[in-house]
Amino acid sequence: MKRTFIHRLYFCKIILIVFLFPLSNIKAQKNLDSLFAKDLCFCLNKTKKIIDGDLERCMQYALEENTEIVNEKVLEKALELGENATEEDGYKFGYALGERATVIMIGTCDLFFHYIDSIRYDPFINLNKDSLKSELIKINHQKELNKDFFTKRALLYFQINDIKNSLSDYREALKLDPYDLQTNLMIAWTLERNKNYDEAYLIYKDLATISNKNVFNLLMATVKRKRNSTN
Repeated sequence: MKRTFIHRLYFCKIILIVFLFPLSNIKAQKNLDSLFAKDLCFCLNKTKKIIDGDLERCMQYALEENTEIVNEKVLEKALELGENATEEDGYKFGYALGERATVIMIGTCDLFFHYIDSIRYDPFINLNKDSLKSELIKINHQKELNKDFFTKRALLYFQINDIKNSLSDYREALKLDPYDLQTNLMIAWTLERNKNYDEAYLIYKDLATISNKNVFNLLMATVKRKRNSTN
């Protein structure tokens, strides 16, 4: 498993301190995920705008705020595994905790929600729409209407905000390769942009199940919040 900053922050430190602090039942009855998400959001809100390094720094803050209960959970897991417990299990626990907390924050932390929702569009900010339209004219002269053709044209439509044609082309591409993850992702995103939140949610959910990647849990939470805000 690749050890991200979440791994390093949580368990390079926790493995060392787990036996140095007395366990406490004060927070043990509460939900660790929610506590962690709340403290992480509190720290991020001090920044007003999330930039590189803020999330890592605030992860450290949330860890320190919840040291006792995190220690207890780590120890419980170690006792459960017994002789089979390894340092890697600690890293896995920390990684999963961080992932769950960020999903909770989509619904509870405005700053983080807007950050996650907006960073997807960063690559499109400085695109020249005239150039994109020229590319569309060129690609429309292509004779072979294969998957590559439809996905390329769909993206061009997506980039110039022609959602109807983008969705149509992505669906044509999907007919040629129904299990392509990227195509399914782009269909969900296009539906989301068109405010078809229920349909987008179901696709993100399927992708989360198939891929086991937390990014799709974040996207599920994002469209759920958008859908609820329109009701």
